[in-house]
Amino acid sequence: ENPALSPAMRARRASLLQARALHRLAGGDTAGALVDLDGADAAVAGEADPFVARSLGISLALARARVLAERGDALAARELALKAWRQRPYDAKVAIVAAMVLAAAAPPGSAPSEDERALLARCAQLRPRLATPALAGLLAASPAAGAPWRPTLSLGSPALALFDDLPAPEAQAMAAPWAEARRGALTGRGSINDRNLQGFRLTEHPELGTVTAEFRARGATADLVEEGALLAAANAALAAGKPGFIVLDSGDTDLYENNSYYGVVLSTRLSNRTTVLEILPVDPKALPAAHGADGWRVLDAAAVRAALAPLFPPPAPRG
Repeated sequence: ENPALSPAMRARRASLLQARALHRLAGGDTAGALVDLDGADAAVAGEADPFVARSLGISLALARARVLAERGDALAARELALKAWRQRPYDAKVAIVAAMVLAAAAPPGSAPSEDERALLARCAQLRPRLATPALAGLLAASPAAGAPWRPTLSLGSPALALFDDLPAPEAQAMAAPWAEARRGALTGRGSINDRNLQGFRLTEHPELGTVTAEFRARGATADLVEEGALLAAANAALAAGKPGFIVLDSGDTDLYENNSYYGVVLSTRLSNRTTVLEILPVDPKALPAAHGADGWRVLDAAAVRAALAPLFPPPAPRG
């Protein structure tokens, strides 16, 4: 490796090698895929920025786990996928891709272990569309019952499709300062000034008992913006005196700006990313009647805050 390369160029090299590894995996060349992943790991080895390890490092680990599963090394694939998830436990993409790897590695008809059940629950906690009755029934059943989990969720993914699902490379500079994105006289919803705001925004709905938690940032990855919204949700639950919360709905929006000349678009750039979560703050020991069976969907607000708060720097002092 060339030590003169900048961190951004080394990350780019690692991403290109990872892409080629997944193409080789799709063609059945698992040995070649592992060689490329070894090169990708070497390209970013020793990076000082901790965000490289929690993004590209985890992405490479999950790709390697998928290759190992394809080679029949189910135990190594499982351990690597679970380790990657534990390193970034509140990232929906990481959880879902880890579950894809476990689905590929699990023997047909096998029952999920306790670790695998926790991972499947986390997928649905972060992506409400996955909180199906079939999954709820599986998680409610005793592991000893031996109910197979592979048919329960359609999480299998072709190797090339996996590339789009893996976490994108990040740098610490991408993390927006933790501050409220306050609207002013010139920042009405949908205005240019409003679209350029960064930070969190909370909207309470007392009649429903819910809160809309929103986070927006310029230049951040979709994963990091989603984690910002989840941190805002955890803070809202704790402020309401509730130790947990259920994500009822989620949505992501990317805003782009076009540079055009006489109607011809010359360039396009991403100007802002937003994640909006609709949450229900709850006490898992006294759930509302409508969610009495949803205890498995409750996220621990204090644990979420402890994991995610260190990612976002405080705002710069004014003056």
